[in-house]
Amino acid sequence: SIYGGFSCPVASNVDAGPAGEWTYNAAVHAVVAPLTGSALTVTGATNKVVISDVDLTAADATVPGTSSIGAIVATSTDVTLLRVKVTAGNGAKGTDVTVAGMVGADGPDPANPKAGEPAVSAAKDAVCSADATTQVGATWANATACNSRGGAGGTAIAGVAASGGNGTAGQPMVNLVDMSIGTGGPGGPVANSMLGGMDGSGGLPGAPGSAASALGTFSDTGFTSASGSPGADGYTGQGGGGGGASAGASGCAGASGGVGGMGGCGGLHAAAGTGGGASIALLSWSSGVVLNTVQLVAATGGDGGRGGNGGQGGNGQGGTLGGVGVGPIVAGGGGGRGGNGGDGGAGSGGTGGPSFALASHGTKPTEIGQITATAVAGGKAGKGGAAATNASVAAADGKVGTAQPRFEIVP
Repeated sequence: SIYGGFSCPVASNVDAGPAGEWTYNAAVHAVVAPLTGSALTVTGATNKVVISDVDLTAADATVPGTSSIGAIVATSTDVTLLRVKVTAGNGAKGTDVTVAGMVGADGPDPANPKAGEPAVSAAKDAVCSADATTQVGATWANATACNSRGGAGGTAIAGVAASGGNGTAGQPMVNLVDMSIGTGGPGGPVANSMLGGMDGSGGLPGAPGSAASALGTFSDTGFTSASGSPGADGYTGQGGGGGGASAGASGCAGASGGVGGMGGCGGLHAAAGTGGGASIALLSWSSGVVLNTVQLVAATGGDGGRGGNGGQGGNGQGGTLGGVGVGPIVAGGGGGRGGNGGDGGAGSGGTGGPSFALASHGTKPTEIGQITATAVAGGKAGKGGAAATNASVAAADGKVGTAQPRFEIVP
C-alpha cells in the first residue's frame, strides 16, 4: 500500500510535528508524476492494496496514436483509492499519411517502344500480285504488367469474295467504366471510316477507405487506437480494339488492321490515417476497486490522423494505323486508343481518441463519498484522403472521439 498525507519529520518544517516525528496532514498529498507512462499500475494483486492521499498524474502522450492513462488496476481483487486525485494527460495525435498512392504506369507507346516493353508488329499494306496471300493484322506480343492488351488488327485475305477480318476487342473486359466499348473494328467490305477499332474503356477506380467501426480496443494494459482503412488499387484500363482489315479483290489482298493501344495501369491505393490516443484517468480491468473520495480527471483524446490521397491511374496510349491501301483497296482500320487506368482509392481518416475519467471492464468500481469524474473532449476526426481526379470517391473521414465521465468496456 501507499500512504501520502504526511509531513516530513524535519524540525524546521512548520507543517511538521515534534522533531523526528511524521505528522498526518490531510492537505499534504504525495505527488507521483512520471515523465512517461502511467503514474500507477497494479496488476494481479491478491492481497488488499490501499492508495491513500496521493496525486497520480500521467504526462501527455507523445508517440503518435498512444494514450495517457493516469492509473491502471488490472486483475486485482481488492484495491482501494482513498482521497486520491488521478489525472491523465492528452492522448497523442494519430499519424497523418503524407505519401499518396503511386501513379499507375502509362501504357507503352507503340510508336516509341522502350526496353522491357511488349513488342508490337505493324499492319500489312494491301498488295496486288499473282502471289498475294493473307496479310496478318498488327498485334502485341504480350500484355502489359497489369494485364492490359490492345486488340489485334484484322487479317486481310486475297480474292474477290474475301472479306476483311474483324479486329479483336481490347483486354481486360472486367472492372471497366463502360463494358460496351473497346471492341474491334469490323472487316471490309465497308468504307475505311468504318474499319477502326473502338477506344478502350477506363478502369474502375479503387474503392476508398471507410472509417473504423469502433472507437478502439481496450486490454488490461491500456488502449489501442482505431485507425481507418486503406483504399483499394485502381483497375487496369482496357486496351483499344484492333482495326478491321479491308476487303480483298481479284489478285489483291486487302490491308490488315492496326493494333489497339495499351491501357494504363490502375493507380495504387493510399494508406489510412491512424487513430488518436486516449486520455483515461483510471482504467479498471476485471478488478475489485473501491473509490473513496476520489477525483478523476481526463484531458483530451488525440486527433485522428489524415488518410493519404489515392494514386492517379496511368494513361492509355493510341493504337497503330492500319495498312495502306492500293488502287481500289482501301486502307485497313486503325486500332483504338487504350483506356486510362482507374485511380487508386484514398485512405480514410483515423478516429479521434476518447476521453474517459473512468473506464471499467467487468465489475464496476464501488464509489464512496464524493467522487468527481471529469472528461474534457474526445479527439477530432482525421480527414479522409482525396481521390486523384474524382472528388466523389474521396475516402471517409474518421469518427470524433467519445468523451464520457464513466465508460463501461463491453465485453
